Amino acid sequence: MAQEDVFKKLVSHCKEYGFVFPSSDIYDGLGAVYDYGQMGVELKNNIKKYWWDSMVLLHENIVGIDSAIFMHPTIWKASGHVDAFNDPLIDNKDSKKRYRADVLIEDQLAKYDDKINKEVAKAAKRFGESFDEAQFRSTNGRVLEHQAKRDALHTRFARASFYINALPQTDDVRIAIASVFSVIRNTSVPYGISTPEFPEISTTQWRTVSDSKNLLYFFESSLTPNTFWVNLRETDLSEGAPVLKLSIANGETYHGNATKDFKPAQPFRFMGVKG
Repeated sequence: MAQEDVFKKLVSHCKEYGFVFPSSDIYDGLGAVYDYGQMGVELKNNIKKYWWDSMVLLHENIVGIDSAIFMHPTIWKASGHVDAFNDPLIDNKDSKKRYRADVLIEDQLAKYDDKINKEVAKAAKRFGESFDEAQFRSTNGRVLEHQAKRDALHTRFARASFYINALPQTDDVRIAIASVFSVIRNTSVPYGISTPEFPEISTTQWRTVSDSKNLLYFFESSLTPNTFWVNLRETDLSEGAPVLKLSIANGETYHGNATKDFKPAQPFRFMGVKG
């Protein structure tokens, strides 16, 4: 059975048995908004209760709190949300997935640590009581190679973190966008770089900054000196709207507001997960 048919059956099942269905469905619906039905709300509450029991009730040093969404602005500043709360995202064009940059960095650092620890564990088993871990870490070639990669990665993004936190706060969108682009350029991998000894380093072709307040997405390519943006306020994202695409397959270049340059295209087909 095709992946599309499976998805349609799943949607139909959720609606028929009252798990999830489009909000305001009998009044033509509301795009991207869904309601829980009689079965769905029970399922959601069961999951919520299970999480609450496991994360709160089973720990003596944790208590629950249910605070208001609206708080005094000083609270948000004291918590760090105003000055330093940001989640840089990275898009993988091959897997079509989006990742939080800090999660990718932490995962890669953990992989280097794991490789180093495995080398140390093997050496400790081999040499027994005579094993000097400090000397091994400072002299073994494979450990030094993994440590050098780890240090380079950590240094690169520690620099980015310092710049992000040092940027002055401003209400001027142009200055804010320019500042963030400056940080990204400073930590980008040079275009066309080839480092066989560091296969995890990937050349940077695209840099992207989003203005979520004004629904503007800015793009910059390493192959052209232009910066262009897409204004989501000028696009039709409603259900049933025509599919449009901004092509870059043939070396097209854009500058300024590229929203008008979108052309009709076929819908993107998700291949699904192969079993």
